[in-house]
Order: sequence, then structure tokens, then C-alpha cells
Amino acid sequence: MLFCNRYAIHPISPPHKPGPLLPASLDVHGESKQSSFKIDVPIATLKYTSKNEYDALRKIQKVQVFYLNTYQGRNNIPGKDSTNGCTVISPLVAVHHLENNSAASLPDAVIEKVIDSIAPSILAKVRRKLGLSGHALIIPSDVHDYLVDEKILKQEMFVGVCGGNLLDGDHMNEFLNLLQNGEDSDGSGGKKNEVKKDCSKKVAAALFFHEHVVSILKVVLPDGSSWYDIVDSLPR
Repeated sequence: MLFCNRYAIHPISPPHKPGPLLPASLDVHGESKQSSFKIDVPIATLKYTSKNEYDALRKIQKVQVFYLNTYQGRNNIPGKDSTNGCTVISPLVAVHHLENNSAASLPDAVIEKVIDSIAPSILAKVRRKLGLSGHALIIPSDVHDYLVDEKILKQEMFVGVCGGNLLDGDHMNEFLNLLQNGEDSDGSGGKKNEVKKDCSKKVAAALFFHEHVVSILKVVLPDGSSWYDIVDSLPR
């Protein structure tokens, strides 16, 4: 039976040290460069080395995979179908994470409810509004506008957007900074050491790539430590 995935990425223990803008959970990648860089190796090589690194992290349980009891499109009954609904599911998961005050992480049952019960009706309304048929893909910005208009996503929750190539150093720094600090700046207020970064904020992101969207949830524990949950609504 197929299930959608839920990944937990945990901080790496010393002697690894994070770079200047790199969240602790991603510090295995070494220092993050402040200047942009070009990838001068074949994508196949990059994919191979990344897969090896991912497998190594799973082996030492710094990355863990958990399976949910549902996935988008599992229920194909009219009015209950969430097929091709990642552009709606992911921001809804993010909203529920930010509004969840009862626990540090978002319970699996809530994610499953979003996929099976909450997202389908919103998907149908967005497609109808845009004149789209059946299982048509939806542009994320159109979903964002709808969620804001319907006050499902409150404007004060929105702190920034990153667009561009995730393999570019400058873009990656901007993305990681937003994910780590929950603000559209480097946390320094433009002047070094003038304003301290606040890494205790609960943060959620919808990451759009290759016509798919996943949720990244920053889970902050009472002791101030954190990890990141990646929620993917596709079947395994």
C-alpha cells in the first residue's frame, strides 16, 4: 500500500559546525558561501553524491522517514478528491503548523485531515474560480491569492518569498535564512551585531519545484532546539 512521506531532519552533532546562515539541521553541508557559485559538475554526478549523503544521514538517523496513512488523490470520489492538489495541501499544512499551539510538531492526524478532508473542497473552488477542469495543475501564486482573500492564510503570517535556482549560493542563503529566522532579512538589521537573530520562531514554508510543492515545517522545542519536518503529499 502506498503512503505519503513525512521526513524529520535533526541537528548534526559536533564536530560539524554550521555556516553563517545555515540552520543546524543542514550543517552537514559545511559553510554556506555568501557569494553565488556555478555548478560545474554534471547533474547526474550531483544527484549521485546527494543520494549517497542522504542515505548516510538516514543510516545515522539524522534524517528519518515516517509514513502517513494517506496521500493526495487516494480518494477519487467527487468532492473528496485531492489529486494534483499539492499547491493547496502544502500551504494548508503550513498554516495549520503555524496555528498549532498545543504541540511543537504538527500531528500526523492533522496532516491527513488536510489531505483528505480540507484540501479537496478548496481545490474545487480554486479550479472553478480559475476556469480549470478536473485534475488540472494550479499555479501556487493563484492559490496564495485565494487563501489570503478567504482569510485562510492571514497576511501577517507571510514574511517573504524566494524565487530562483536552489543550486545558486545566494539564493540558497536567502531561502535558508527565511527558513531559520522567519524574517525577510539576514537578522542583522543591515548592521553587524546590531540586531540578534531570533531562531526560536515557528516557521513554515511551501517549496515549489518541478511542478510539485512540499511543506517544510520548523519545529521548535521548549529547550530552544529545533528540527525540520518535510511533508510530501505524493504517494511513496
